[in-house]
Amino acid sequence: LEYDPNHFSACCNLALTYFELGETKKSIDIYRKANLIKPADILVKDNLACALLRHSYFEEGFDFFESRLNKTNFEKIINSNHLNKLWNGEDLNRKSILIISEQGLGDTIQFARYAYELSNFYKTDVIFLIDKKIIHLFEHKKIKIIAKGDKIPEHDYYSFLQSLPKYYYQRKKNLLGEYSYINNNQKIFKKWKTKFFKYISPKIGINWQGDNKYKYDKYRSIPLKKFERLFGIKNLDFISLQKGYGESQIIDLNYSEKIHNFSSIIDNGQNSFEDTIEIIRNLDLVITTCTSIAHLSSTIGTKTWVLLSYNSDWRWFVDINYSPWYKNTLLFRQKKLNDWDSVIEEVRFKLSSDYK
Repeated sequence: LEYDPNHFSACCNLALTYFELGETKKSIDIYRKANLIKPADILVKDNLACALLRHSYFEEGFDFFESRLNKTNFEKIINSNHLNKLWNGEDLNRKSILIISEQGLGDTIQFARYAYELSNFYKTDVIFLIDKKIIHLFEHKKIKIIAKGDKIPEHDYYSFLQSLPKYYYQRKKNLLGEYSYINNNQKIFKKWKTKFFKYISPKIGINWQGDNKYKYDKYRSIPLKKFERLFGIKNLDFISLQKGYGESQIIDLNYSEKIHNFSSIIDNGQNSFEDTIEIIRNLDLVITTCTSIAHLSSTIGTKTWVLLSYNSDWRWFVDINYSPWYKNTLLFRQKKLNDWDSVIEEVRFKLSSDYK
């Protein structure tokens, strides 16, 4: 860059290095420069958006975030469903809008609040297209819920779910706070309440592993071994919220007597999180990494502690220990990249203090 200040690849590589190291403030100016060199590059716009949003530059960040709609996977959805009128914040009164969920289940759980807010703000018909596995989470009265693969009803506009915060911010100049919408299943709740009746100590749910196919999973997931110092705290019952990849660590580390593991009998039907939701409702606290469990537990309203890497996702922002999205959620952050020991020690201290 000293020899050629406008070398596009060099700008991108330097910005990405800072971005992945969690030094996103440093990456912003370099990504801005790369964007000036090649304004059409989608990846630059996408990464710049995430860096800007992480540092609460919402107006500019949300604008750049819209560039994701030009990616191949979004264009495929638009073309295959013959969608032709993207919503850009127009008046929706007496109109209908199709909202399409995107990314993972946790993203849908977090941002679904904006679909409900839209139906409250306008006299509009909202159609919400989501993964069939989580349809059971949603209250169907306010908005029409359909599953991916279903026939799409006629509508006036369409929007992808994570575009909604942009237009809400334009109206309100802030983020939309906690919104409780997840359905209760009293039958399953009572089943787990009965199972947990023998645990008289505070019940602490733990989740340490996300989807290992996610490209940044190595940063966010924590080896279960790191949690060992928590297990030494007396008069606490630890409940595993891990299912699938990662749960084998309980056996491998001989933690079966330290963690109550019900994974073989939970969520075995077609509905994701069906048991997990009601288990969480029965818990005193959930300690989790940045996975769908963090958003599920926080949305339900159970006290939740989220353990974050130094280069955490933009939605957790920087330098705060609370979340503007959720009321009962506390954030524990790495002070430097890959340092989980200090995070766990901070959690151990607060756990010992709060649950004496």
